[in-house]
Amino acid sequence: FDTLLPTEIESEIQKMPDGYRTILNLFVFEEQSHAEIAKILNISEKTVASNLCRALETLRKNYKNLQ
Repeated sequence: FDTLLPTEIESEIQKMPDGYRTILNLFVFEEQSHAEIAKILNISEKTVASNLCRALETLRKNYKNLQ
């Protein structure tokens, strides 16, 4: 992601489904743990982990498309 501008990354995050975006923001920007996110959103830690993985994979895929 080092070649993308912050605005480009933010734009890609905004395109994500709400659940992915929320979990990604809580994990990356708010520095919450999987357990804390699970408690905040009232979901399981496994759901947090899988949605975070999918969100990051979406960012990677979109990054490749922007190059």
